[in-house]
Amino acid sequence: MASAGWYGDPTRDGRLRYWDGSGWTEHVSEGGGTASEPITGIPPAPPAEAPAGGGAGTGTAAGVAAAGVTQVSSERYDAPAAAATSGPEPGFGSSGDFGASGGQTGTSGLAYAPTVIGRAGFLIAAIGGVLMAITAGSKAVDQEGFITIEVAGGWWLGVVAAVLCIAAAAAPWPWARIAGVIVSTAFALLVSFALIGFRSSEDLVPGVDVTLGPAGYLMLFSSILLFAGTAVALFRFRVPARGPDPSRSPGPGKSVIALVLGIVGLLIPIAAAPAVGVGLFALDDDIVTEGRTGGRGKAKAGIILGAVSLTLWGVGLLLGMLLTQP
Repeated sequence: MASAGWYGDPTRDGRLRYWDGSGWTEHVSEGGGTASEPITGIPPAPPAEAPAGGGAGTGTAAGVAAAGVTQVSSERYDAPAAAATSGPEPGFGSSGDFGASGGQTGTSGLAYAPTVIGRAGFLIAAIGGVLMAITAGSKAVDQEGFITIEVAGGWWLGVVAAVLCIAAAAAPWPWARIAGVIVSTAFALLVSFALIGFRSSEDLVPGVDVTLGPAGYLMLFSSILLFAGTAVALFRFRVPARGPDPSRSPGPGKSVIALVLGIVGLLIPIAAAPAVGVGLFALDDDIVTEGRTGGRGKAKAGIILGAVSLTLWGVGLLLGMLLTQP
């Protein structure tokens, strides 16, 4: 019987499918990337010779070319050489820690590759930063016209928020997106608590209704955009991994980090967004290693806790900005 390796796919010409030594698997490769496609029917086993590329035997390149498939390497449960030899790309390091190098992730290109929608989320947050910047010198709250509180300054904080969010949208590295959601969450919290502080100031008269001034409404919308941008960025934080990827050897650390951040995020909301982001990366690690990292449960728990925390804090702060009275 044929040894384990990549052979010409019996269900489609010009494509490879992985034979595990006893049967065809769902793992296929075409054009240098890997994907998952269940096998249909009971196609014949590959001939008892070397896999494509001769990694486990003595097959020849001529034989592979005649079969109409790209020559690949199969020394282990391998993806085609086109993916393995394309060189490291920006991403998390092969040890599973945050780093500057990663590898290919199936058909998605970069490890934890960014998406257009995810980048748009950071741009939405950047608009929130711009609104935050233009509140300086304007009236934040008004108590029936005889007591008003203005935003004294701090316009530069909004500029910093906008610049950092734009940088997170433009940067190719996964760690930059993690930093980006931390920044957008931090400034959303800053604006929210500032407006709640204005509405509950000791300078106001208890029992008299407080309304928002122009700066107050800008702060309200700024906070909403910062929170919404964070949510959109996390919703499509990366292109999900599609199947095993031997060019990466991630460790189990990210799933533990996601779980810890998710728990902490229930009390300290700035930890909630990175819990979701790191948890999504940990799920990819589990996919590309076929479960060998063993962290899927922790990663999902971190994602759920982070999402719940962000939702509760966001809704609670929104109500506080609208309803708090002295």
